[in-house]
Amino acid sequence: MSTELAIQEVQSCIITFLKRPPFMLAQSLANFYETESKYINRAVERNPRRFPPDFCFKLTLDEVKILKENWCQFGTKIYAGTQKLPYGFTREGANMLSAVLHT
Repeated sequence: MSTELAIQEVQSCIITFLKRPPFMLAQSLANFYETESKYINRAVERNPRRFPPDFCFKLTLDEVKILKENWCQFGTKIYAGTQKLPYGFTREGANMLSAVLHT
């Protein structure tokens, strides 16, 4: 994959909400790190000091609804009602994941 295509792919996964810094969902980062989002969630839960609120945060139910309505490519993968709310990672959080994940 060319560098330009990779950059465009990453940029297409960045989400911006009012009152939130730009972020990426755990499932998008899982694709980039070639792992599953459950391993990302586990890494965050096992290393809370490495993921302060300005690195990683859980989306609210309202934010998930907005994503489902406006970004159809995320579909029902985001929140199926019985699953936990997804994590959002800022640039710093995504960088920290690369240090914590064993992929």
